[in-house]
Amino acid sequence: MGRLGFPKSCRLRKRAEFTACYDHGRRYHTRQFLVFVRRRDEAATGARLGIAVSKKIGSAVVRNRVKRLVREVFRQNRSLITSDLDVVVVAKRKIDVPSLDVFVARDELIPIFRRLGRDFRPQSENV
Repeated sequence: MGRLGFPKSCRLRKRAEFTACYDHGRRYHTRQFLVFVRRRDEAATGARLGIAVSKKIGSAVVRNRVKRLVREVFRQNRSLITSDLDVVVVAKRKIDVPSLDVFVARDELIPIFRRLGRDFRPQSENV
């Protein structure tokens, strides 16, 4: 897949991967999102993304829109996360979906991604 794709290797796909982030990861808060981050143990090829949007947020159309926006922000800014991390973005219940667009999601998530670059330095730099 081309560089604009979002292949399966960039996604969290199993329930166990999500729960590991929830149980053992660090939390970061924004106004509309909760972000769980966990360093991966196995040798990997970069950060992976998981997205959780509750049915309480709205219809399937609304939930899928939120997921598309978060996925696009992650895809465009994946290079800011320099470690092999699992990142789960959870939409908060009070998310303002009508005003949510890619610019709002970017303004909330990019500072978190930059902070992850500082908080989770690659293993070789920690020595």
